[in-house]
Amino acid sequence: MGCRSHMKGSSLIEVLITMLVIAIGIMGLGAMQLRTMANNQWQLQQSTATLLSYQIFERMRTNRGPATTGAYNRVGAGAGSCPTAASGNIQARNDVAAWLESLQAQLGEEACGSITCNNEGTCQVDITWDDEASAGDQMPTSISATGAI
Repeated sequence: MGCRSHMKGSSLIEVLITMLVIAIGIMGLGAMQLRTMANNQWQLQQSTATLLSYQIFERMRTNRGPATTGAYNRVGAGAGSCPTAASGNIQARNDVAAWLESLQAQLGEEACGSITCNNEGTCQVDITWDDEASAGDQMPTSISATGAI
């Protein structure tokens, strides 16, 4: 009979070890799912920022003259602020204000962008935003696009 009680204890230990292995596996799957969700969020933000850079390029193409003279040019974010363009051109001012509003609505309140155009019609658009989900992963939270208007 001594052998039987020893076998019962052995089965209990086997069950506990199995439960531990299963628990570790489930935690691993959960961590992998969280990482995937963070990466998907980052990819969505990158795509959104790219589309928003195309949006301002299209707006500048419809108002090419003032764009080539610097009406859309603006410096990016300062410490906690994102100033609008100081141009005298009303359409440029309205375009930049609407673009910045879109940036902040879709990428967060900290989102900001800068625009630099030369007189030949080549422009560079830089967009930055704060992505708290990827802060620990060191994923870039900015894009830069260059194009002709």
